[in-house]
Amino acid sequence: MILVATPALCQFLGMAVYTWAIPKLEGVDGKRSRDVIVLESWFYDMNNWGDGGRREQTRRRCRLGIRSVLEEMLKEAEQVAEQVLLEEGLCSGVRDSLLH
Repeated sequence: MILVATPALCQFLGMAVYTWAIPKLEGVDGKRSRDVIVLESWFYDMNNWGDGGRREQTRRRCRLGIRSVLEEMLKEAEQVAEQVLLEEGLCSGVRDSLLH
């Protein structure tokens, strides 16, 4: 099992997974046959994936959360890269001397 950190709401994540696993079929609108599962067309509209019709607020919150996670990941990557450079003798703590 692969876990992915996301600031998205559980409902948003669930809808994203459903629509990924059950792609929209041409010419079929929410009808089910014995052979194929088909979601209703509103499932494929991302505006319906939020929390109670506050689309823009939900988007802003998700963007802010994503940006925060990406900035944290970048900071961690920079720290690891700096440590590798120090261990390999390719860097002599220049960052520290610039900060002090």
